[in-house]
Amino acid sequence: KIKSWITCEIPSRLTQPGLDVLACVTRAINQECPLKLIYNSLSSGETEREIVPFALIDNGLRWHARAFDRRSGDFRDFVITRMKQPVV
Repeated sequence: KIKSWITCEIPSRLTQPGLDVLACVTRAINQECPLKLIYNSLSSGETEREIVPFALIDNGLRWHARAFDRRSGDFRDFVITRMKQPVV
């Protein structure tokens, strides 16, 4: 029996995105269209947003959509699991 010389712990994924939300974000990126959704932010709570996503990021723990936020007029990262009711 072979044993590892170094003990290694890999954190499991904290959250898995819903496929329906992930599909809408992917569709919006592919079609270069805005995405209207309800977003639950830690700082401002639940708000309606219109974002223009252009990239998906998986940092190993959670999925993000990099997008232009029309509400703030700035580029931001949005956690996919905090999105509800996305519409392309």
